[in-house]
Amino acid sequence: MRVLLEAASEKDDHVPLPDRLVGEARHFFRMRQAVLLMVSGVARHVKVCAIDPLPQGKLRQLVPLPEIEPLRRTIGGSEAAEVYSGEEAAQVAEALGLDGGTESLLVVPIRGRKLLNYMLVLADNRAHEFGDAQLDIVEAFAAAVGAGLSRFQLARANAVETSRQAALSVAAKNLNSSLDLNRVLVRVCEEAARILEADTAVVYLGDAERGLRMEAGTGVGPEAIGLRIEPGQGLAGRVAEQNRPMLTNHYQALTGTPSVYADLRHAMAVPMHWNGQPHGVLSLGWTRFRMLKDEDLGILSAFGEIAGSACRNATTHEGLITASRTDALTGCLNRAAFQETLRTELDRSGRSGQNVSLIIVDMDDFKQVNERHGHLVGDEVLRRVGRALRTAVRPYDVVGRYGGDEFALLAVDADESEARDIADRAIEGVAASLDKLEAASECGAATAGVAQWAPGEAETALFDRADRALLHGKHRGLRGSALRASDVVEPEVNAA
Repeated sequence: MRVLLEAASEKDDHVPLPDRLVGEARHFFRMRQAVLLMVSGVARHVKVCAIDPLPQGKLRQLVPLPEIEPLRRTIGGSEAAEVYSGEEAAQVAEALGLDGGTESLLVVPIRGRKLLNYMLVLADNRAHEFGDAQLDIVEAFAAAVGAGLSRFQLARANAVETSRQAALSVAAKNLNSSLDLNRVLVRVCEEAARILEADTAVVYLGDAERGLRMEAGTGVGPEAIGLRIEPGQGLAGRVAEQNRPMLTNHYQALTGTPSVYADLRHAMAVPMHWNGQPHGVLSLGWTRFRMLKDEDLGILSAFGEIAGSACRNATTHEGLITASRTDALTGCLNRAAFQETLRTELDRSGRSGQNVSLIIVDMDDFKQVNERHGHLVGDEVLRRVGRALRTAVRPYDVVGRYGGDEFALLAVDADESEARDIADRAIEGVAASLDKLEAASECGAATAGVAQWAPGEAETALFDRADRALLHGKHRGLRGSALRASDVVEPEVNAA
C-alpha cells in the first residue's frame, strides 16, 4: 500500500501516473488485469486511460455507459466500491475488451476535486470475496489515489494551457506574415486545426442576414469551398445568427447540417470580427471522439480574435488595392478588375464543377437623362444604380461597371435560373433606388440578360450570349425584366 500511495504522489516523467497506478494496484490486490477508466463530464461514456497488462484482443478506448450496466449503477449509486462476479463480471470485461474468462471484478470509484472522475476496474479469472476490512483498505486507497490523480489532471491541464498559449503566440506571428486575405484565411484554418488538434477547420465569410459562404478550409475536399450556409443552419449558421461562440458534442443531432459534414461527431465555432463588425465564422470539427469543453471554446475564441486582427490587416491592405480596381463613381469594380475576377472564377468553376453565371444589366433610355437633366443628374443615377446592384446581390457575388450605363454581375455558384432570380432582385432594387429621383420618369427601369457559363466556353462567348439575351428583351418589348440566354431562340441559318 505504501508503494502504491508513493506512486500516486511521486513524479516520474518517463512513466505516466495512470500507468504506474494500474500496475501497482494489480499487484497489490493480486488480480490478473487492471484498467483505469475516466468518466466523461456528462457520464455518458467511460474512456480507458491505462491498462495492465495489455489485453490480447482489441482494446476499446471509449465505451458508452449503457453497454456496461454494472458500471452505470456504480456511478449512479453510493459510489462505494463494488464486487461483481459471474455474468455481470463477464459483461463488463467484454464491454471493455479485457481478456476472457473473467470471474471476479472489483470496481473502485475514485473521486477527485469533489467529482467522480475515475474508476479502477480489477479483473481476475478466479472467484474473489472481499471482506469489510479489505473494502475499508480499498476505500482508503481510492481516497489517496484520487488526490494523486487530481494533481496529475491539474498538472496536465496546466501543461496543455501553457502549450496552447505558446501556440497562440506562434499563430499570431504566422497569420500576420501575409497581407493576402485568401492566404490569411487558409492559414487561419491550418493554425486553428493545429492548436486544437481538429480534423476539420473552415472559415465562412458573410453575415446573419445573407448567410455564409465557405472561403477556406482544411480537412475538407476542394468541392466544399463555396458551400453556402443559411442563417441558423448547422452550427456555423447558429453562431452567425446569435453572434456568440458555441460548441456541440452531438453534431449530427443538429438540424440542417450540411452533407459534407456527415461524419463529424463534435464541433465548435466562433464569430470572427474586425472593424467592430461580424464578418464570418471560424468552425472546427472532429470525426473522432473528443469531448469538447468550455475551455476549448475559450481557446478558439482567443484564436478567433487573433484571426480577426489578421483579417482586418489583410482587408485594409486589400482595400487599398481595391481602390485602384474600383470605379470611382459607382463603387463597383472597374472593367479591367471585373474581367480579372471573372477569369479567376471561371478557372475555379472549371476545377470544382460549381456553376457560375453572368448577368448584364443595362439602363433603359439613360441617354435621355444626360440630354434633359445634364451629366450631374446622370452621375447621380449611376451612383444609385451601382449602390442598388451591390445591395441586391449576395455577399460573395461580384458587381462591375462595364461601361457607360452598362453593369455586369457575376453570380457565383448559381445556375441560369438562380442567376435570373438575382437579376430580378437587382432590377427591382434599381427601380426602388430611382423612384424619388426627378429623372426616374426618363430612366427608372433596367433590363438584364443572363447566361450560365458552360465548361470550356470562352469568356467572350459568355458575354456575347448574355448580351444577346439583353438585346432580345429590349427589342421584343420586354424592358424592365431579366431574360435567360437559354430562352432566346437563335435565328436559323439558311444553308443556301
